Amino acid sequence: KYLVIEADEYNKSFHHYFPQIAVVTNIDAEHLDTYKNLKGVVAGFARYFKNVKKGGTLVLNGKDKELRVLGARFLKSKKINVVFYNQGRAKKFPLLIPGTHNQENAEGAATAARFLGIGDKAIEKVCKSYQGAWRRMELLSQNLKVKSQIYSDYAHHPTEIKATLAALRGKFPRKRIVCVFEPHQSDRLIRLFDAFKTAFKDADKVVLLPTYKVSGREEIVSDQKKDSFALAQEVGRRKRQTFYAQTFGDAIKLVKF
Repeated sequence: KYLVIEADEYNKSFHHYFPQIAVVTNIDAEHLDTYKNLKGVVAGFARYFKNVKKGGTLVLNGKDKELRVLGARFLKSKKINVVFYNQGRAKKFPLLIPGTHNQENAEGAATAARFLGIGDKAIEKVCKSYQGAWRRMELLSQNLKVKSQIYSDYAHHPTEIKATLAALRGKFPRKRIVCVFEPHQSDRLIRLFDAFKTAFKDADKVVLLPTYKVSGREEIVSDQKKDSFALAQEVGRRKRQTFYAQTFGDAIKLVKF
């Protein structure tokens, strides 16, 4: 009955979608190889919002500044419904996964579900059984003998890294957190270098790998002053337990150390 998709803003691909309901969690300085700056990202989302069908609904995170401003513009048009979630004291959803951002995401999903006539009992039942998405704080393995757990997460933007590490810190307040990070795409690392420097504060130890090069998106980008090794040096100014690993094998040794 319903088709639910994750719309990707890279290369303006989400401009090809014409949804009945659009849930938007935040607008951030991301995919700047496409949009150049935050203003360009906002313009890209404004274009996407125009694709929402007449009488349809925008479900927007009320704590995101850019969404509040952009949502207010569309609220005046009265062609579509604009609903803000995550305002004031939010309901706590019975999730199996930790993190404030996951609670906020659940509230956004619940808001959209209610517009489809889905009741709170059904929403709560789903939240109780939801175990998370692939490569989003995904538990890969655990060693009960030494009480260690290994998680995989695709967080590649400073905002995402902060949210993921904060969620793990909330779940394991007294545990040692070791973060192994492989930067994704040179362009992103260079443009957001200053934001990356402060993204790892909730980790006790940070191991940085060389940047993962994305095919077809690296040919014009090069800045040795803002590569992964340079980031390790900058993070190390704030966090003594910061290391650069040339290979995955080196990273494993540093994790064990």
